[in-house]
Amino acid sequence: MAYLRFELTPFTNKSILTTLERMGYTIEQFASVWVRDLKHWQSNNEEHDQEVTISIVDAQLEDDWARTVSLGFSEDQFITGNSIEAAKGFLNAESTTGFLLKEGGECAAAGMLAVSGELGELFLTSTIPSFRGRKYQNLLINERLQYAKSQGCKYVTTTTKPNNTSARNMMRNGFKLMYNKVILKSPLLT
Repeated sequence: MAYLRFELTPFTNKSILTTLERMGYTIEQFASVWVRDLKHWQSNNEEHDQEVTISIVDAQLEDDWARTVSLGFSEDQFITGNSIEAAKGFLNAESTTGFLLKEGGECAAAGMLAVSGELGELFLTSTIPSFRGRKYQNLLINERLQYAKSQGCKYVTTTTKPNNTSARNMMRNGFKLMYNKVILKSPLLT
């Protein structure tokens, strides 16, 4: 099924929303946009088990990373070759870096960082369900912020669903909520 989507911020002219509603667009979801100023940020160097490692993804880790991202987002723990290949596409995008967290050599969580000048963006962060509740997202946030700062970023942004675990982790890591946006979906394209 194919749809067009528009993301509208609080800064969007209301006439755009009115026009999209007349065209049959409906609300699909809301999202929260967060920003972290890195000027005075310092790594919290949170202690973690020696069995936990975080690596920057290279060609050897590409398949593991894509599988981990896909499993973390899958609601039924079923993934397809298409979802793995789609995830890999992000690794090949310009100015992106993948991060893979392993526990005892087993893939547990993954995330992505894109850098453009002084701005970084955290995205595609996921934890395989059997590894959730171990603060791995916070470790990945810290690792990517450290890397972003080393790359000259002054600010890092990310988007979460409102009031979920990811949103709470952003607050714990000093991110400030900038605004909420609405994502509208078109009628089914034929």
